Amino acid sequence: MKIKPKKNTLKNEIDKAIESFRRKDYDNIPENKNREFSVGDDVFVGFLKECKVEQILEDGKFIVFSFLDKGSSRGTTYNNGRKFRVSPWIDLMPSVEQIDRFGKTHVIHNTISSGLSSIIHNVYHRGIINNPDYQRGYAWTEEDKKELIKSIFEGCDIGKFIFINKPHPENRLEVLDGKQRLSAIMGYIEGYFKYKGFFFHELSRADQRAFKSLMIQSIELDGDRTSKKEILKLFLTVNHAGVPQTAGHIAKIQEMYDEL
Repeated sequence: MKIKPKKNTLKNEIDKAIESFRRKDYDNIPENKNREFSVGDDVFVGFLKECKVEQILEDGKFIVFSFLDKGSSRGTTYNNGRKFRVSPWIDLMPSVEQIDRFGKTHVIHNTISSGLSSIIHNVYHRGIINNPDYQRGYAWTEEDKKELIKSIFEGCDIGKFIFINKPHPENRLEVLDGKQRLSAIMGYIEGYFKYKGFFFHELSRADQRAFKSLMIQSIELDGDRTSKKEILKLFLTVNHAGVPQTAGHIAKIQEMYDEL
């Protein structure tokens, strides 16, 4: 007698997904108090296609959903039908009207993590524009500069530098944020002041390497794609730390921004 294969029902698929779910890996998931889901809802889960809520577990803490396992790999297309999975609620997003309200294209072009030596190299070999019309003059005292040098030797975070990558024919980096810090670093290297009784060139090579090896982040904006208004807006946003900007200087930049 021929035995008919067991029908692969929706319930069986959901049960399999629940059975394979590693509940113990999600002990730190909070309760779902604000994101509502119902069976049958379309949802977004990462880059999975056509996701739909199939079952709700533990008062909404975990969701069983299905998705269309379809795509292409190495030039070959595949369609394995609908698959089932269990995920914590925090991984699912309700299907809402896709109107971009806050995620407008931003002006940051590239974020670079490198040693301080990389920025020093750019100053001497690439060239720096450190006095654009929106920048104030040099405001740090020698004590301010020495505090920065101390932070570098102690391996502390000294903040991001923001540059504008100016296109041909300039091919230089304009300093948007970090002018005072960069001036202090270059002044110390070039021998304009001592730290703890020593000029930079009087330090051991090991100490010099330690100074230049501090890991920092710098952000480069694409000068071709960043408007003057965007530059001024970013300048106003980031300049709220360090030695405070004077009210007069902030008012001047705000006026420049409003006129564009």
